[in-house]
Amino acid sequence: MLNAHFFTPLHTFELLVSTSQEKTFNKSNILLLEITSLLALFLLITVKKLNIILVLAVTCYLRQVWRLMNQLTISNLESPQDTKEVKPIFARHETFHPRFGWLKKGFDLVTQDPGIFQRDDAPIRLGVGKNMVRSIRYWCNTFKVLSSSSPSNFGSKLFADKGWDSFLEDPASLWLLHWNLLKPTCEAAAWYFTFFEFKKVEFTTDELLKELNEWQQTFTKQVVESSLKKDISCILRMYGSEEGNKSFLEDSIDSPFQQLGIIQNLGSKGYKPHLG
Repeated sequence: MLNAHFFTPLHTFELLVSTSQEKTFNKSNILLLEITSLLALFLLITVKKLNIILVLAVTCYLRQVWRLMNQLTISNLESPQDTKEVKPIFARHETFHPRFGWLKKGFDLVTQDPGIFQRDDAPIRLGVGKNMVRSIRYWCNTFKVLSSSSPSNFGSKLFADKGWDSFLEDPASLWLLHWNLLKPTCEAAAWYFTFFEFKKVEFTTDELLKELNEWQQTFTKQVVESSLKKDISCILRMYGSEEGNKSFLEDSIDSPFQQLGIIQNLGSKGYKPHLG
């Protein structure tokens, strides 16, 4: 009979192979693979009364582990872009956070005219400047309300005439949009970092900038620090407010996402994520 202890690493390997085929391998998978490999090797070396079937099974298992490990590289494990969770996209918002009505307006006009954002009269039809036109397009796609130049399934369910909440009157719709912004594949890398990777209980803008800059080094292509500063400023204006800064406060009044209270302003001490 096969040794019962061998079922665990063998079944673990089968699970890891399936996740590898789905391209969802990560560091915890690799650690588990290494542990089970050592366990299999331990069985092969220490157990003296092994029958031929168990010897062949352990040997086959280790060979498969070696082949799988050879397919992986450090860059595959370290770079968040390879997990398909986030793309290295920074500062595409033209310094504007999403304003009240922007997502609905962009969705409605693309529904009527898929090429609206390429039209010369787009600023007139949207009622904003050229930079804001580009910003509206970016946010509609980043929130996955649009898919390129077409309404997405999610966008239609939320913003269509008989959608869930066409005018975002329910705060739950803002939570849904926030989640949709961050879910794979996220196209707002600084937002992904701030809400998933940044671990500080309280922080200053300089601390967030420093760690964001370090994190972006894991991507193949990096951006200049000024782009990261624009993203951080946009995040804080989108979700929080800065007391004592008149222009900052006026810019923040038009952000629907401040209703979520995700980022709490601590004055001179900085900011605090408020997710409870």
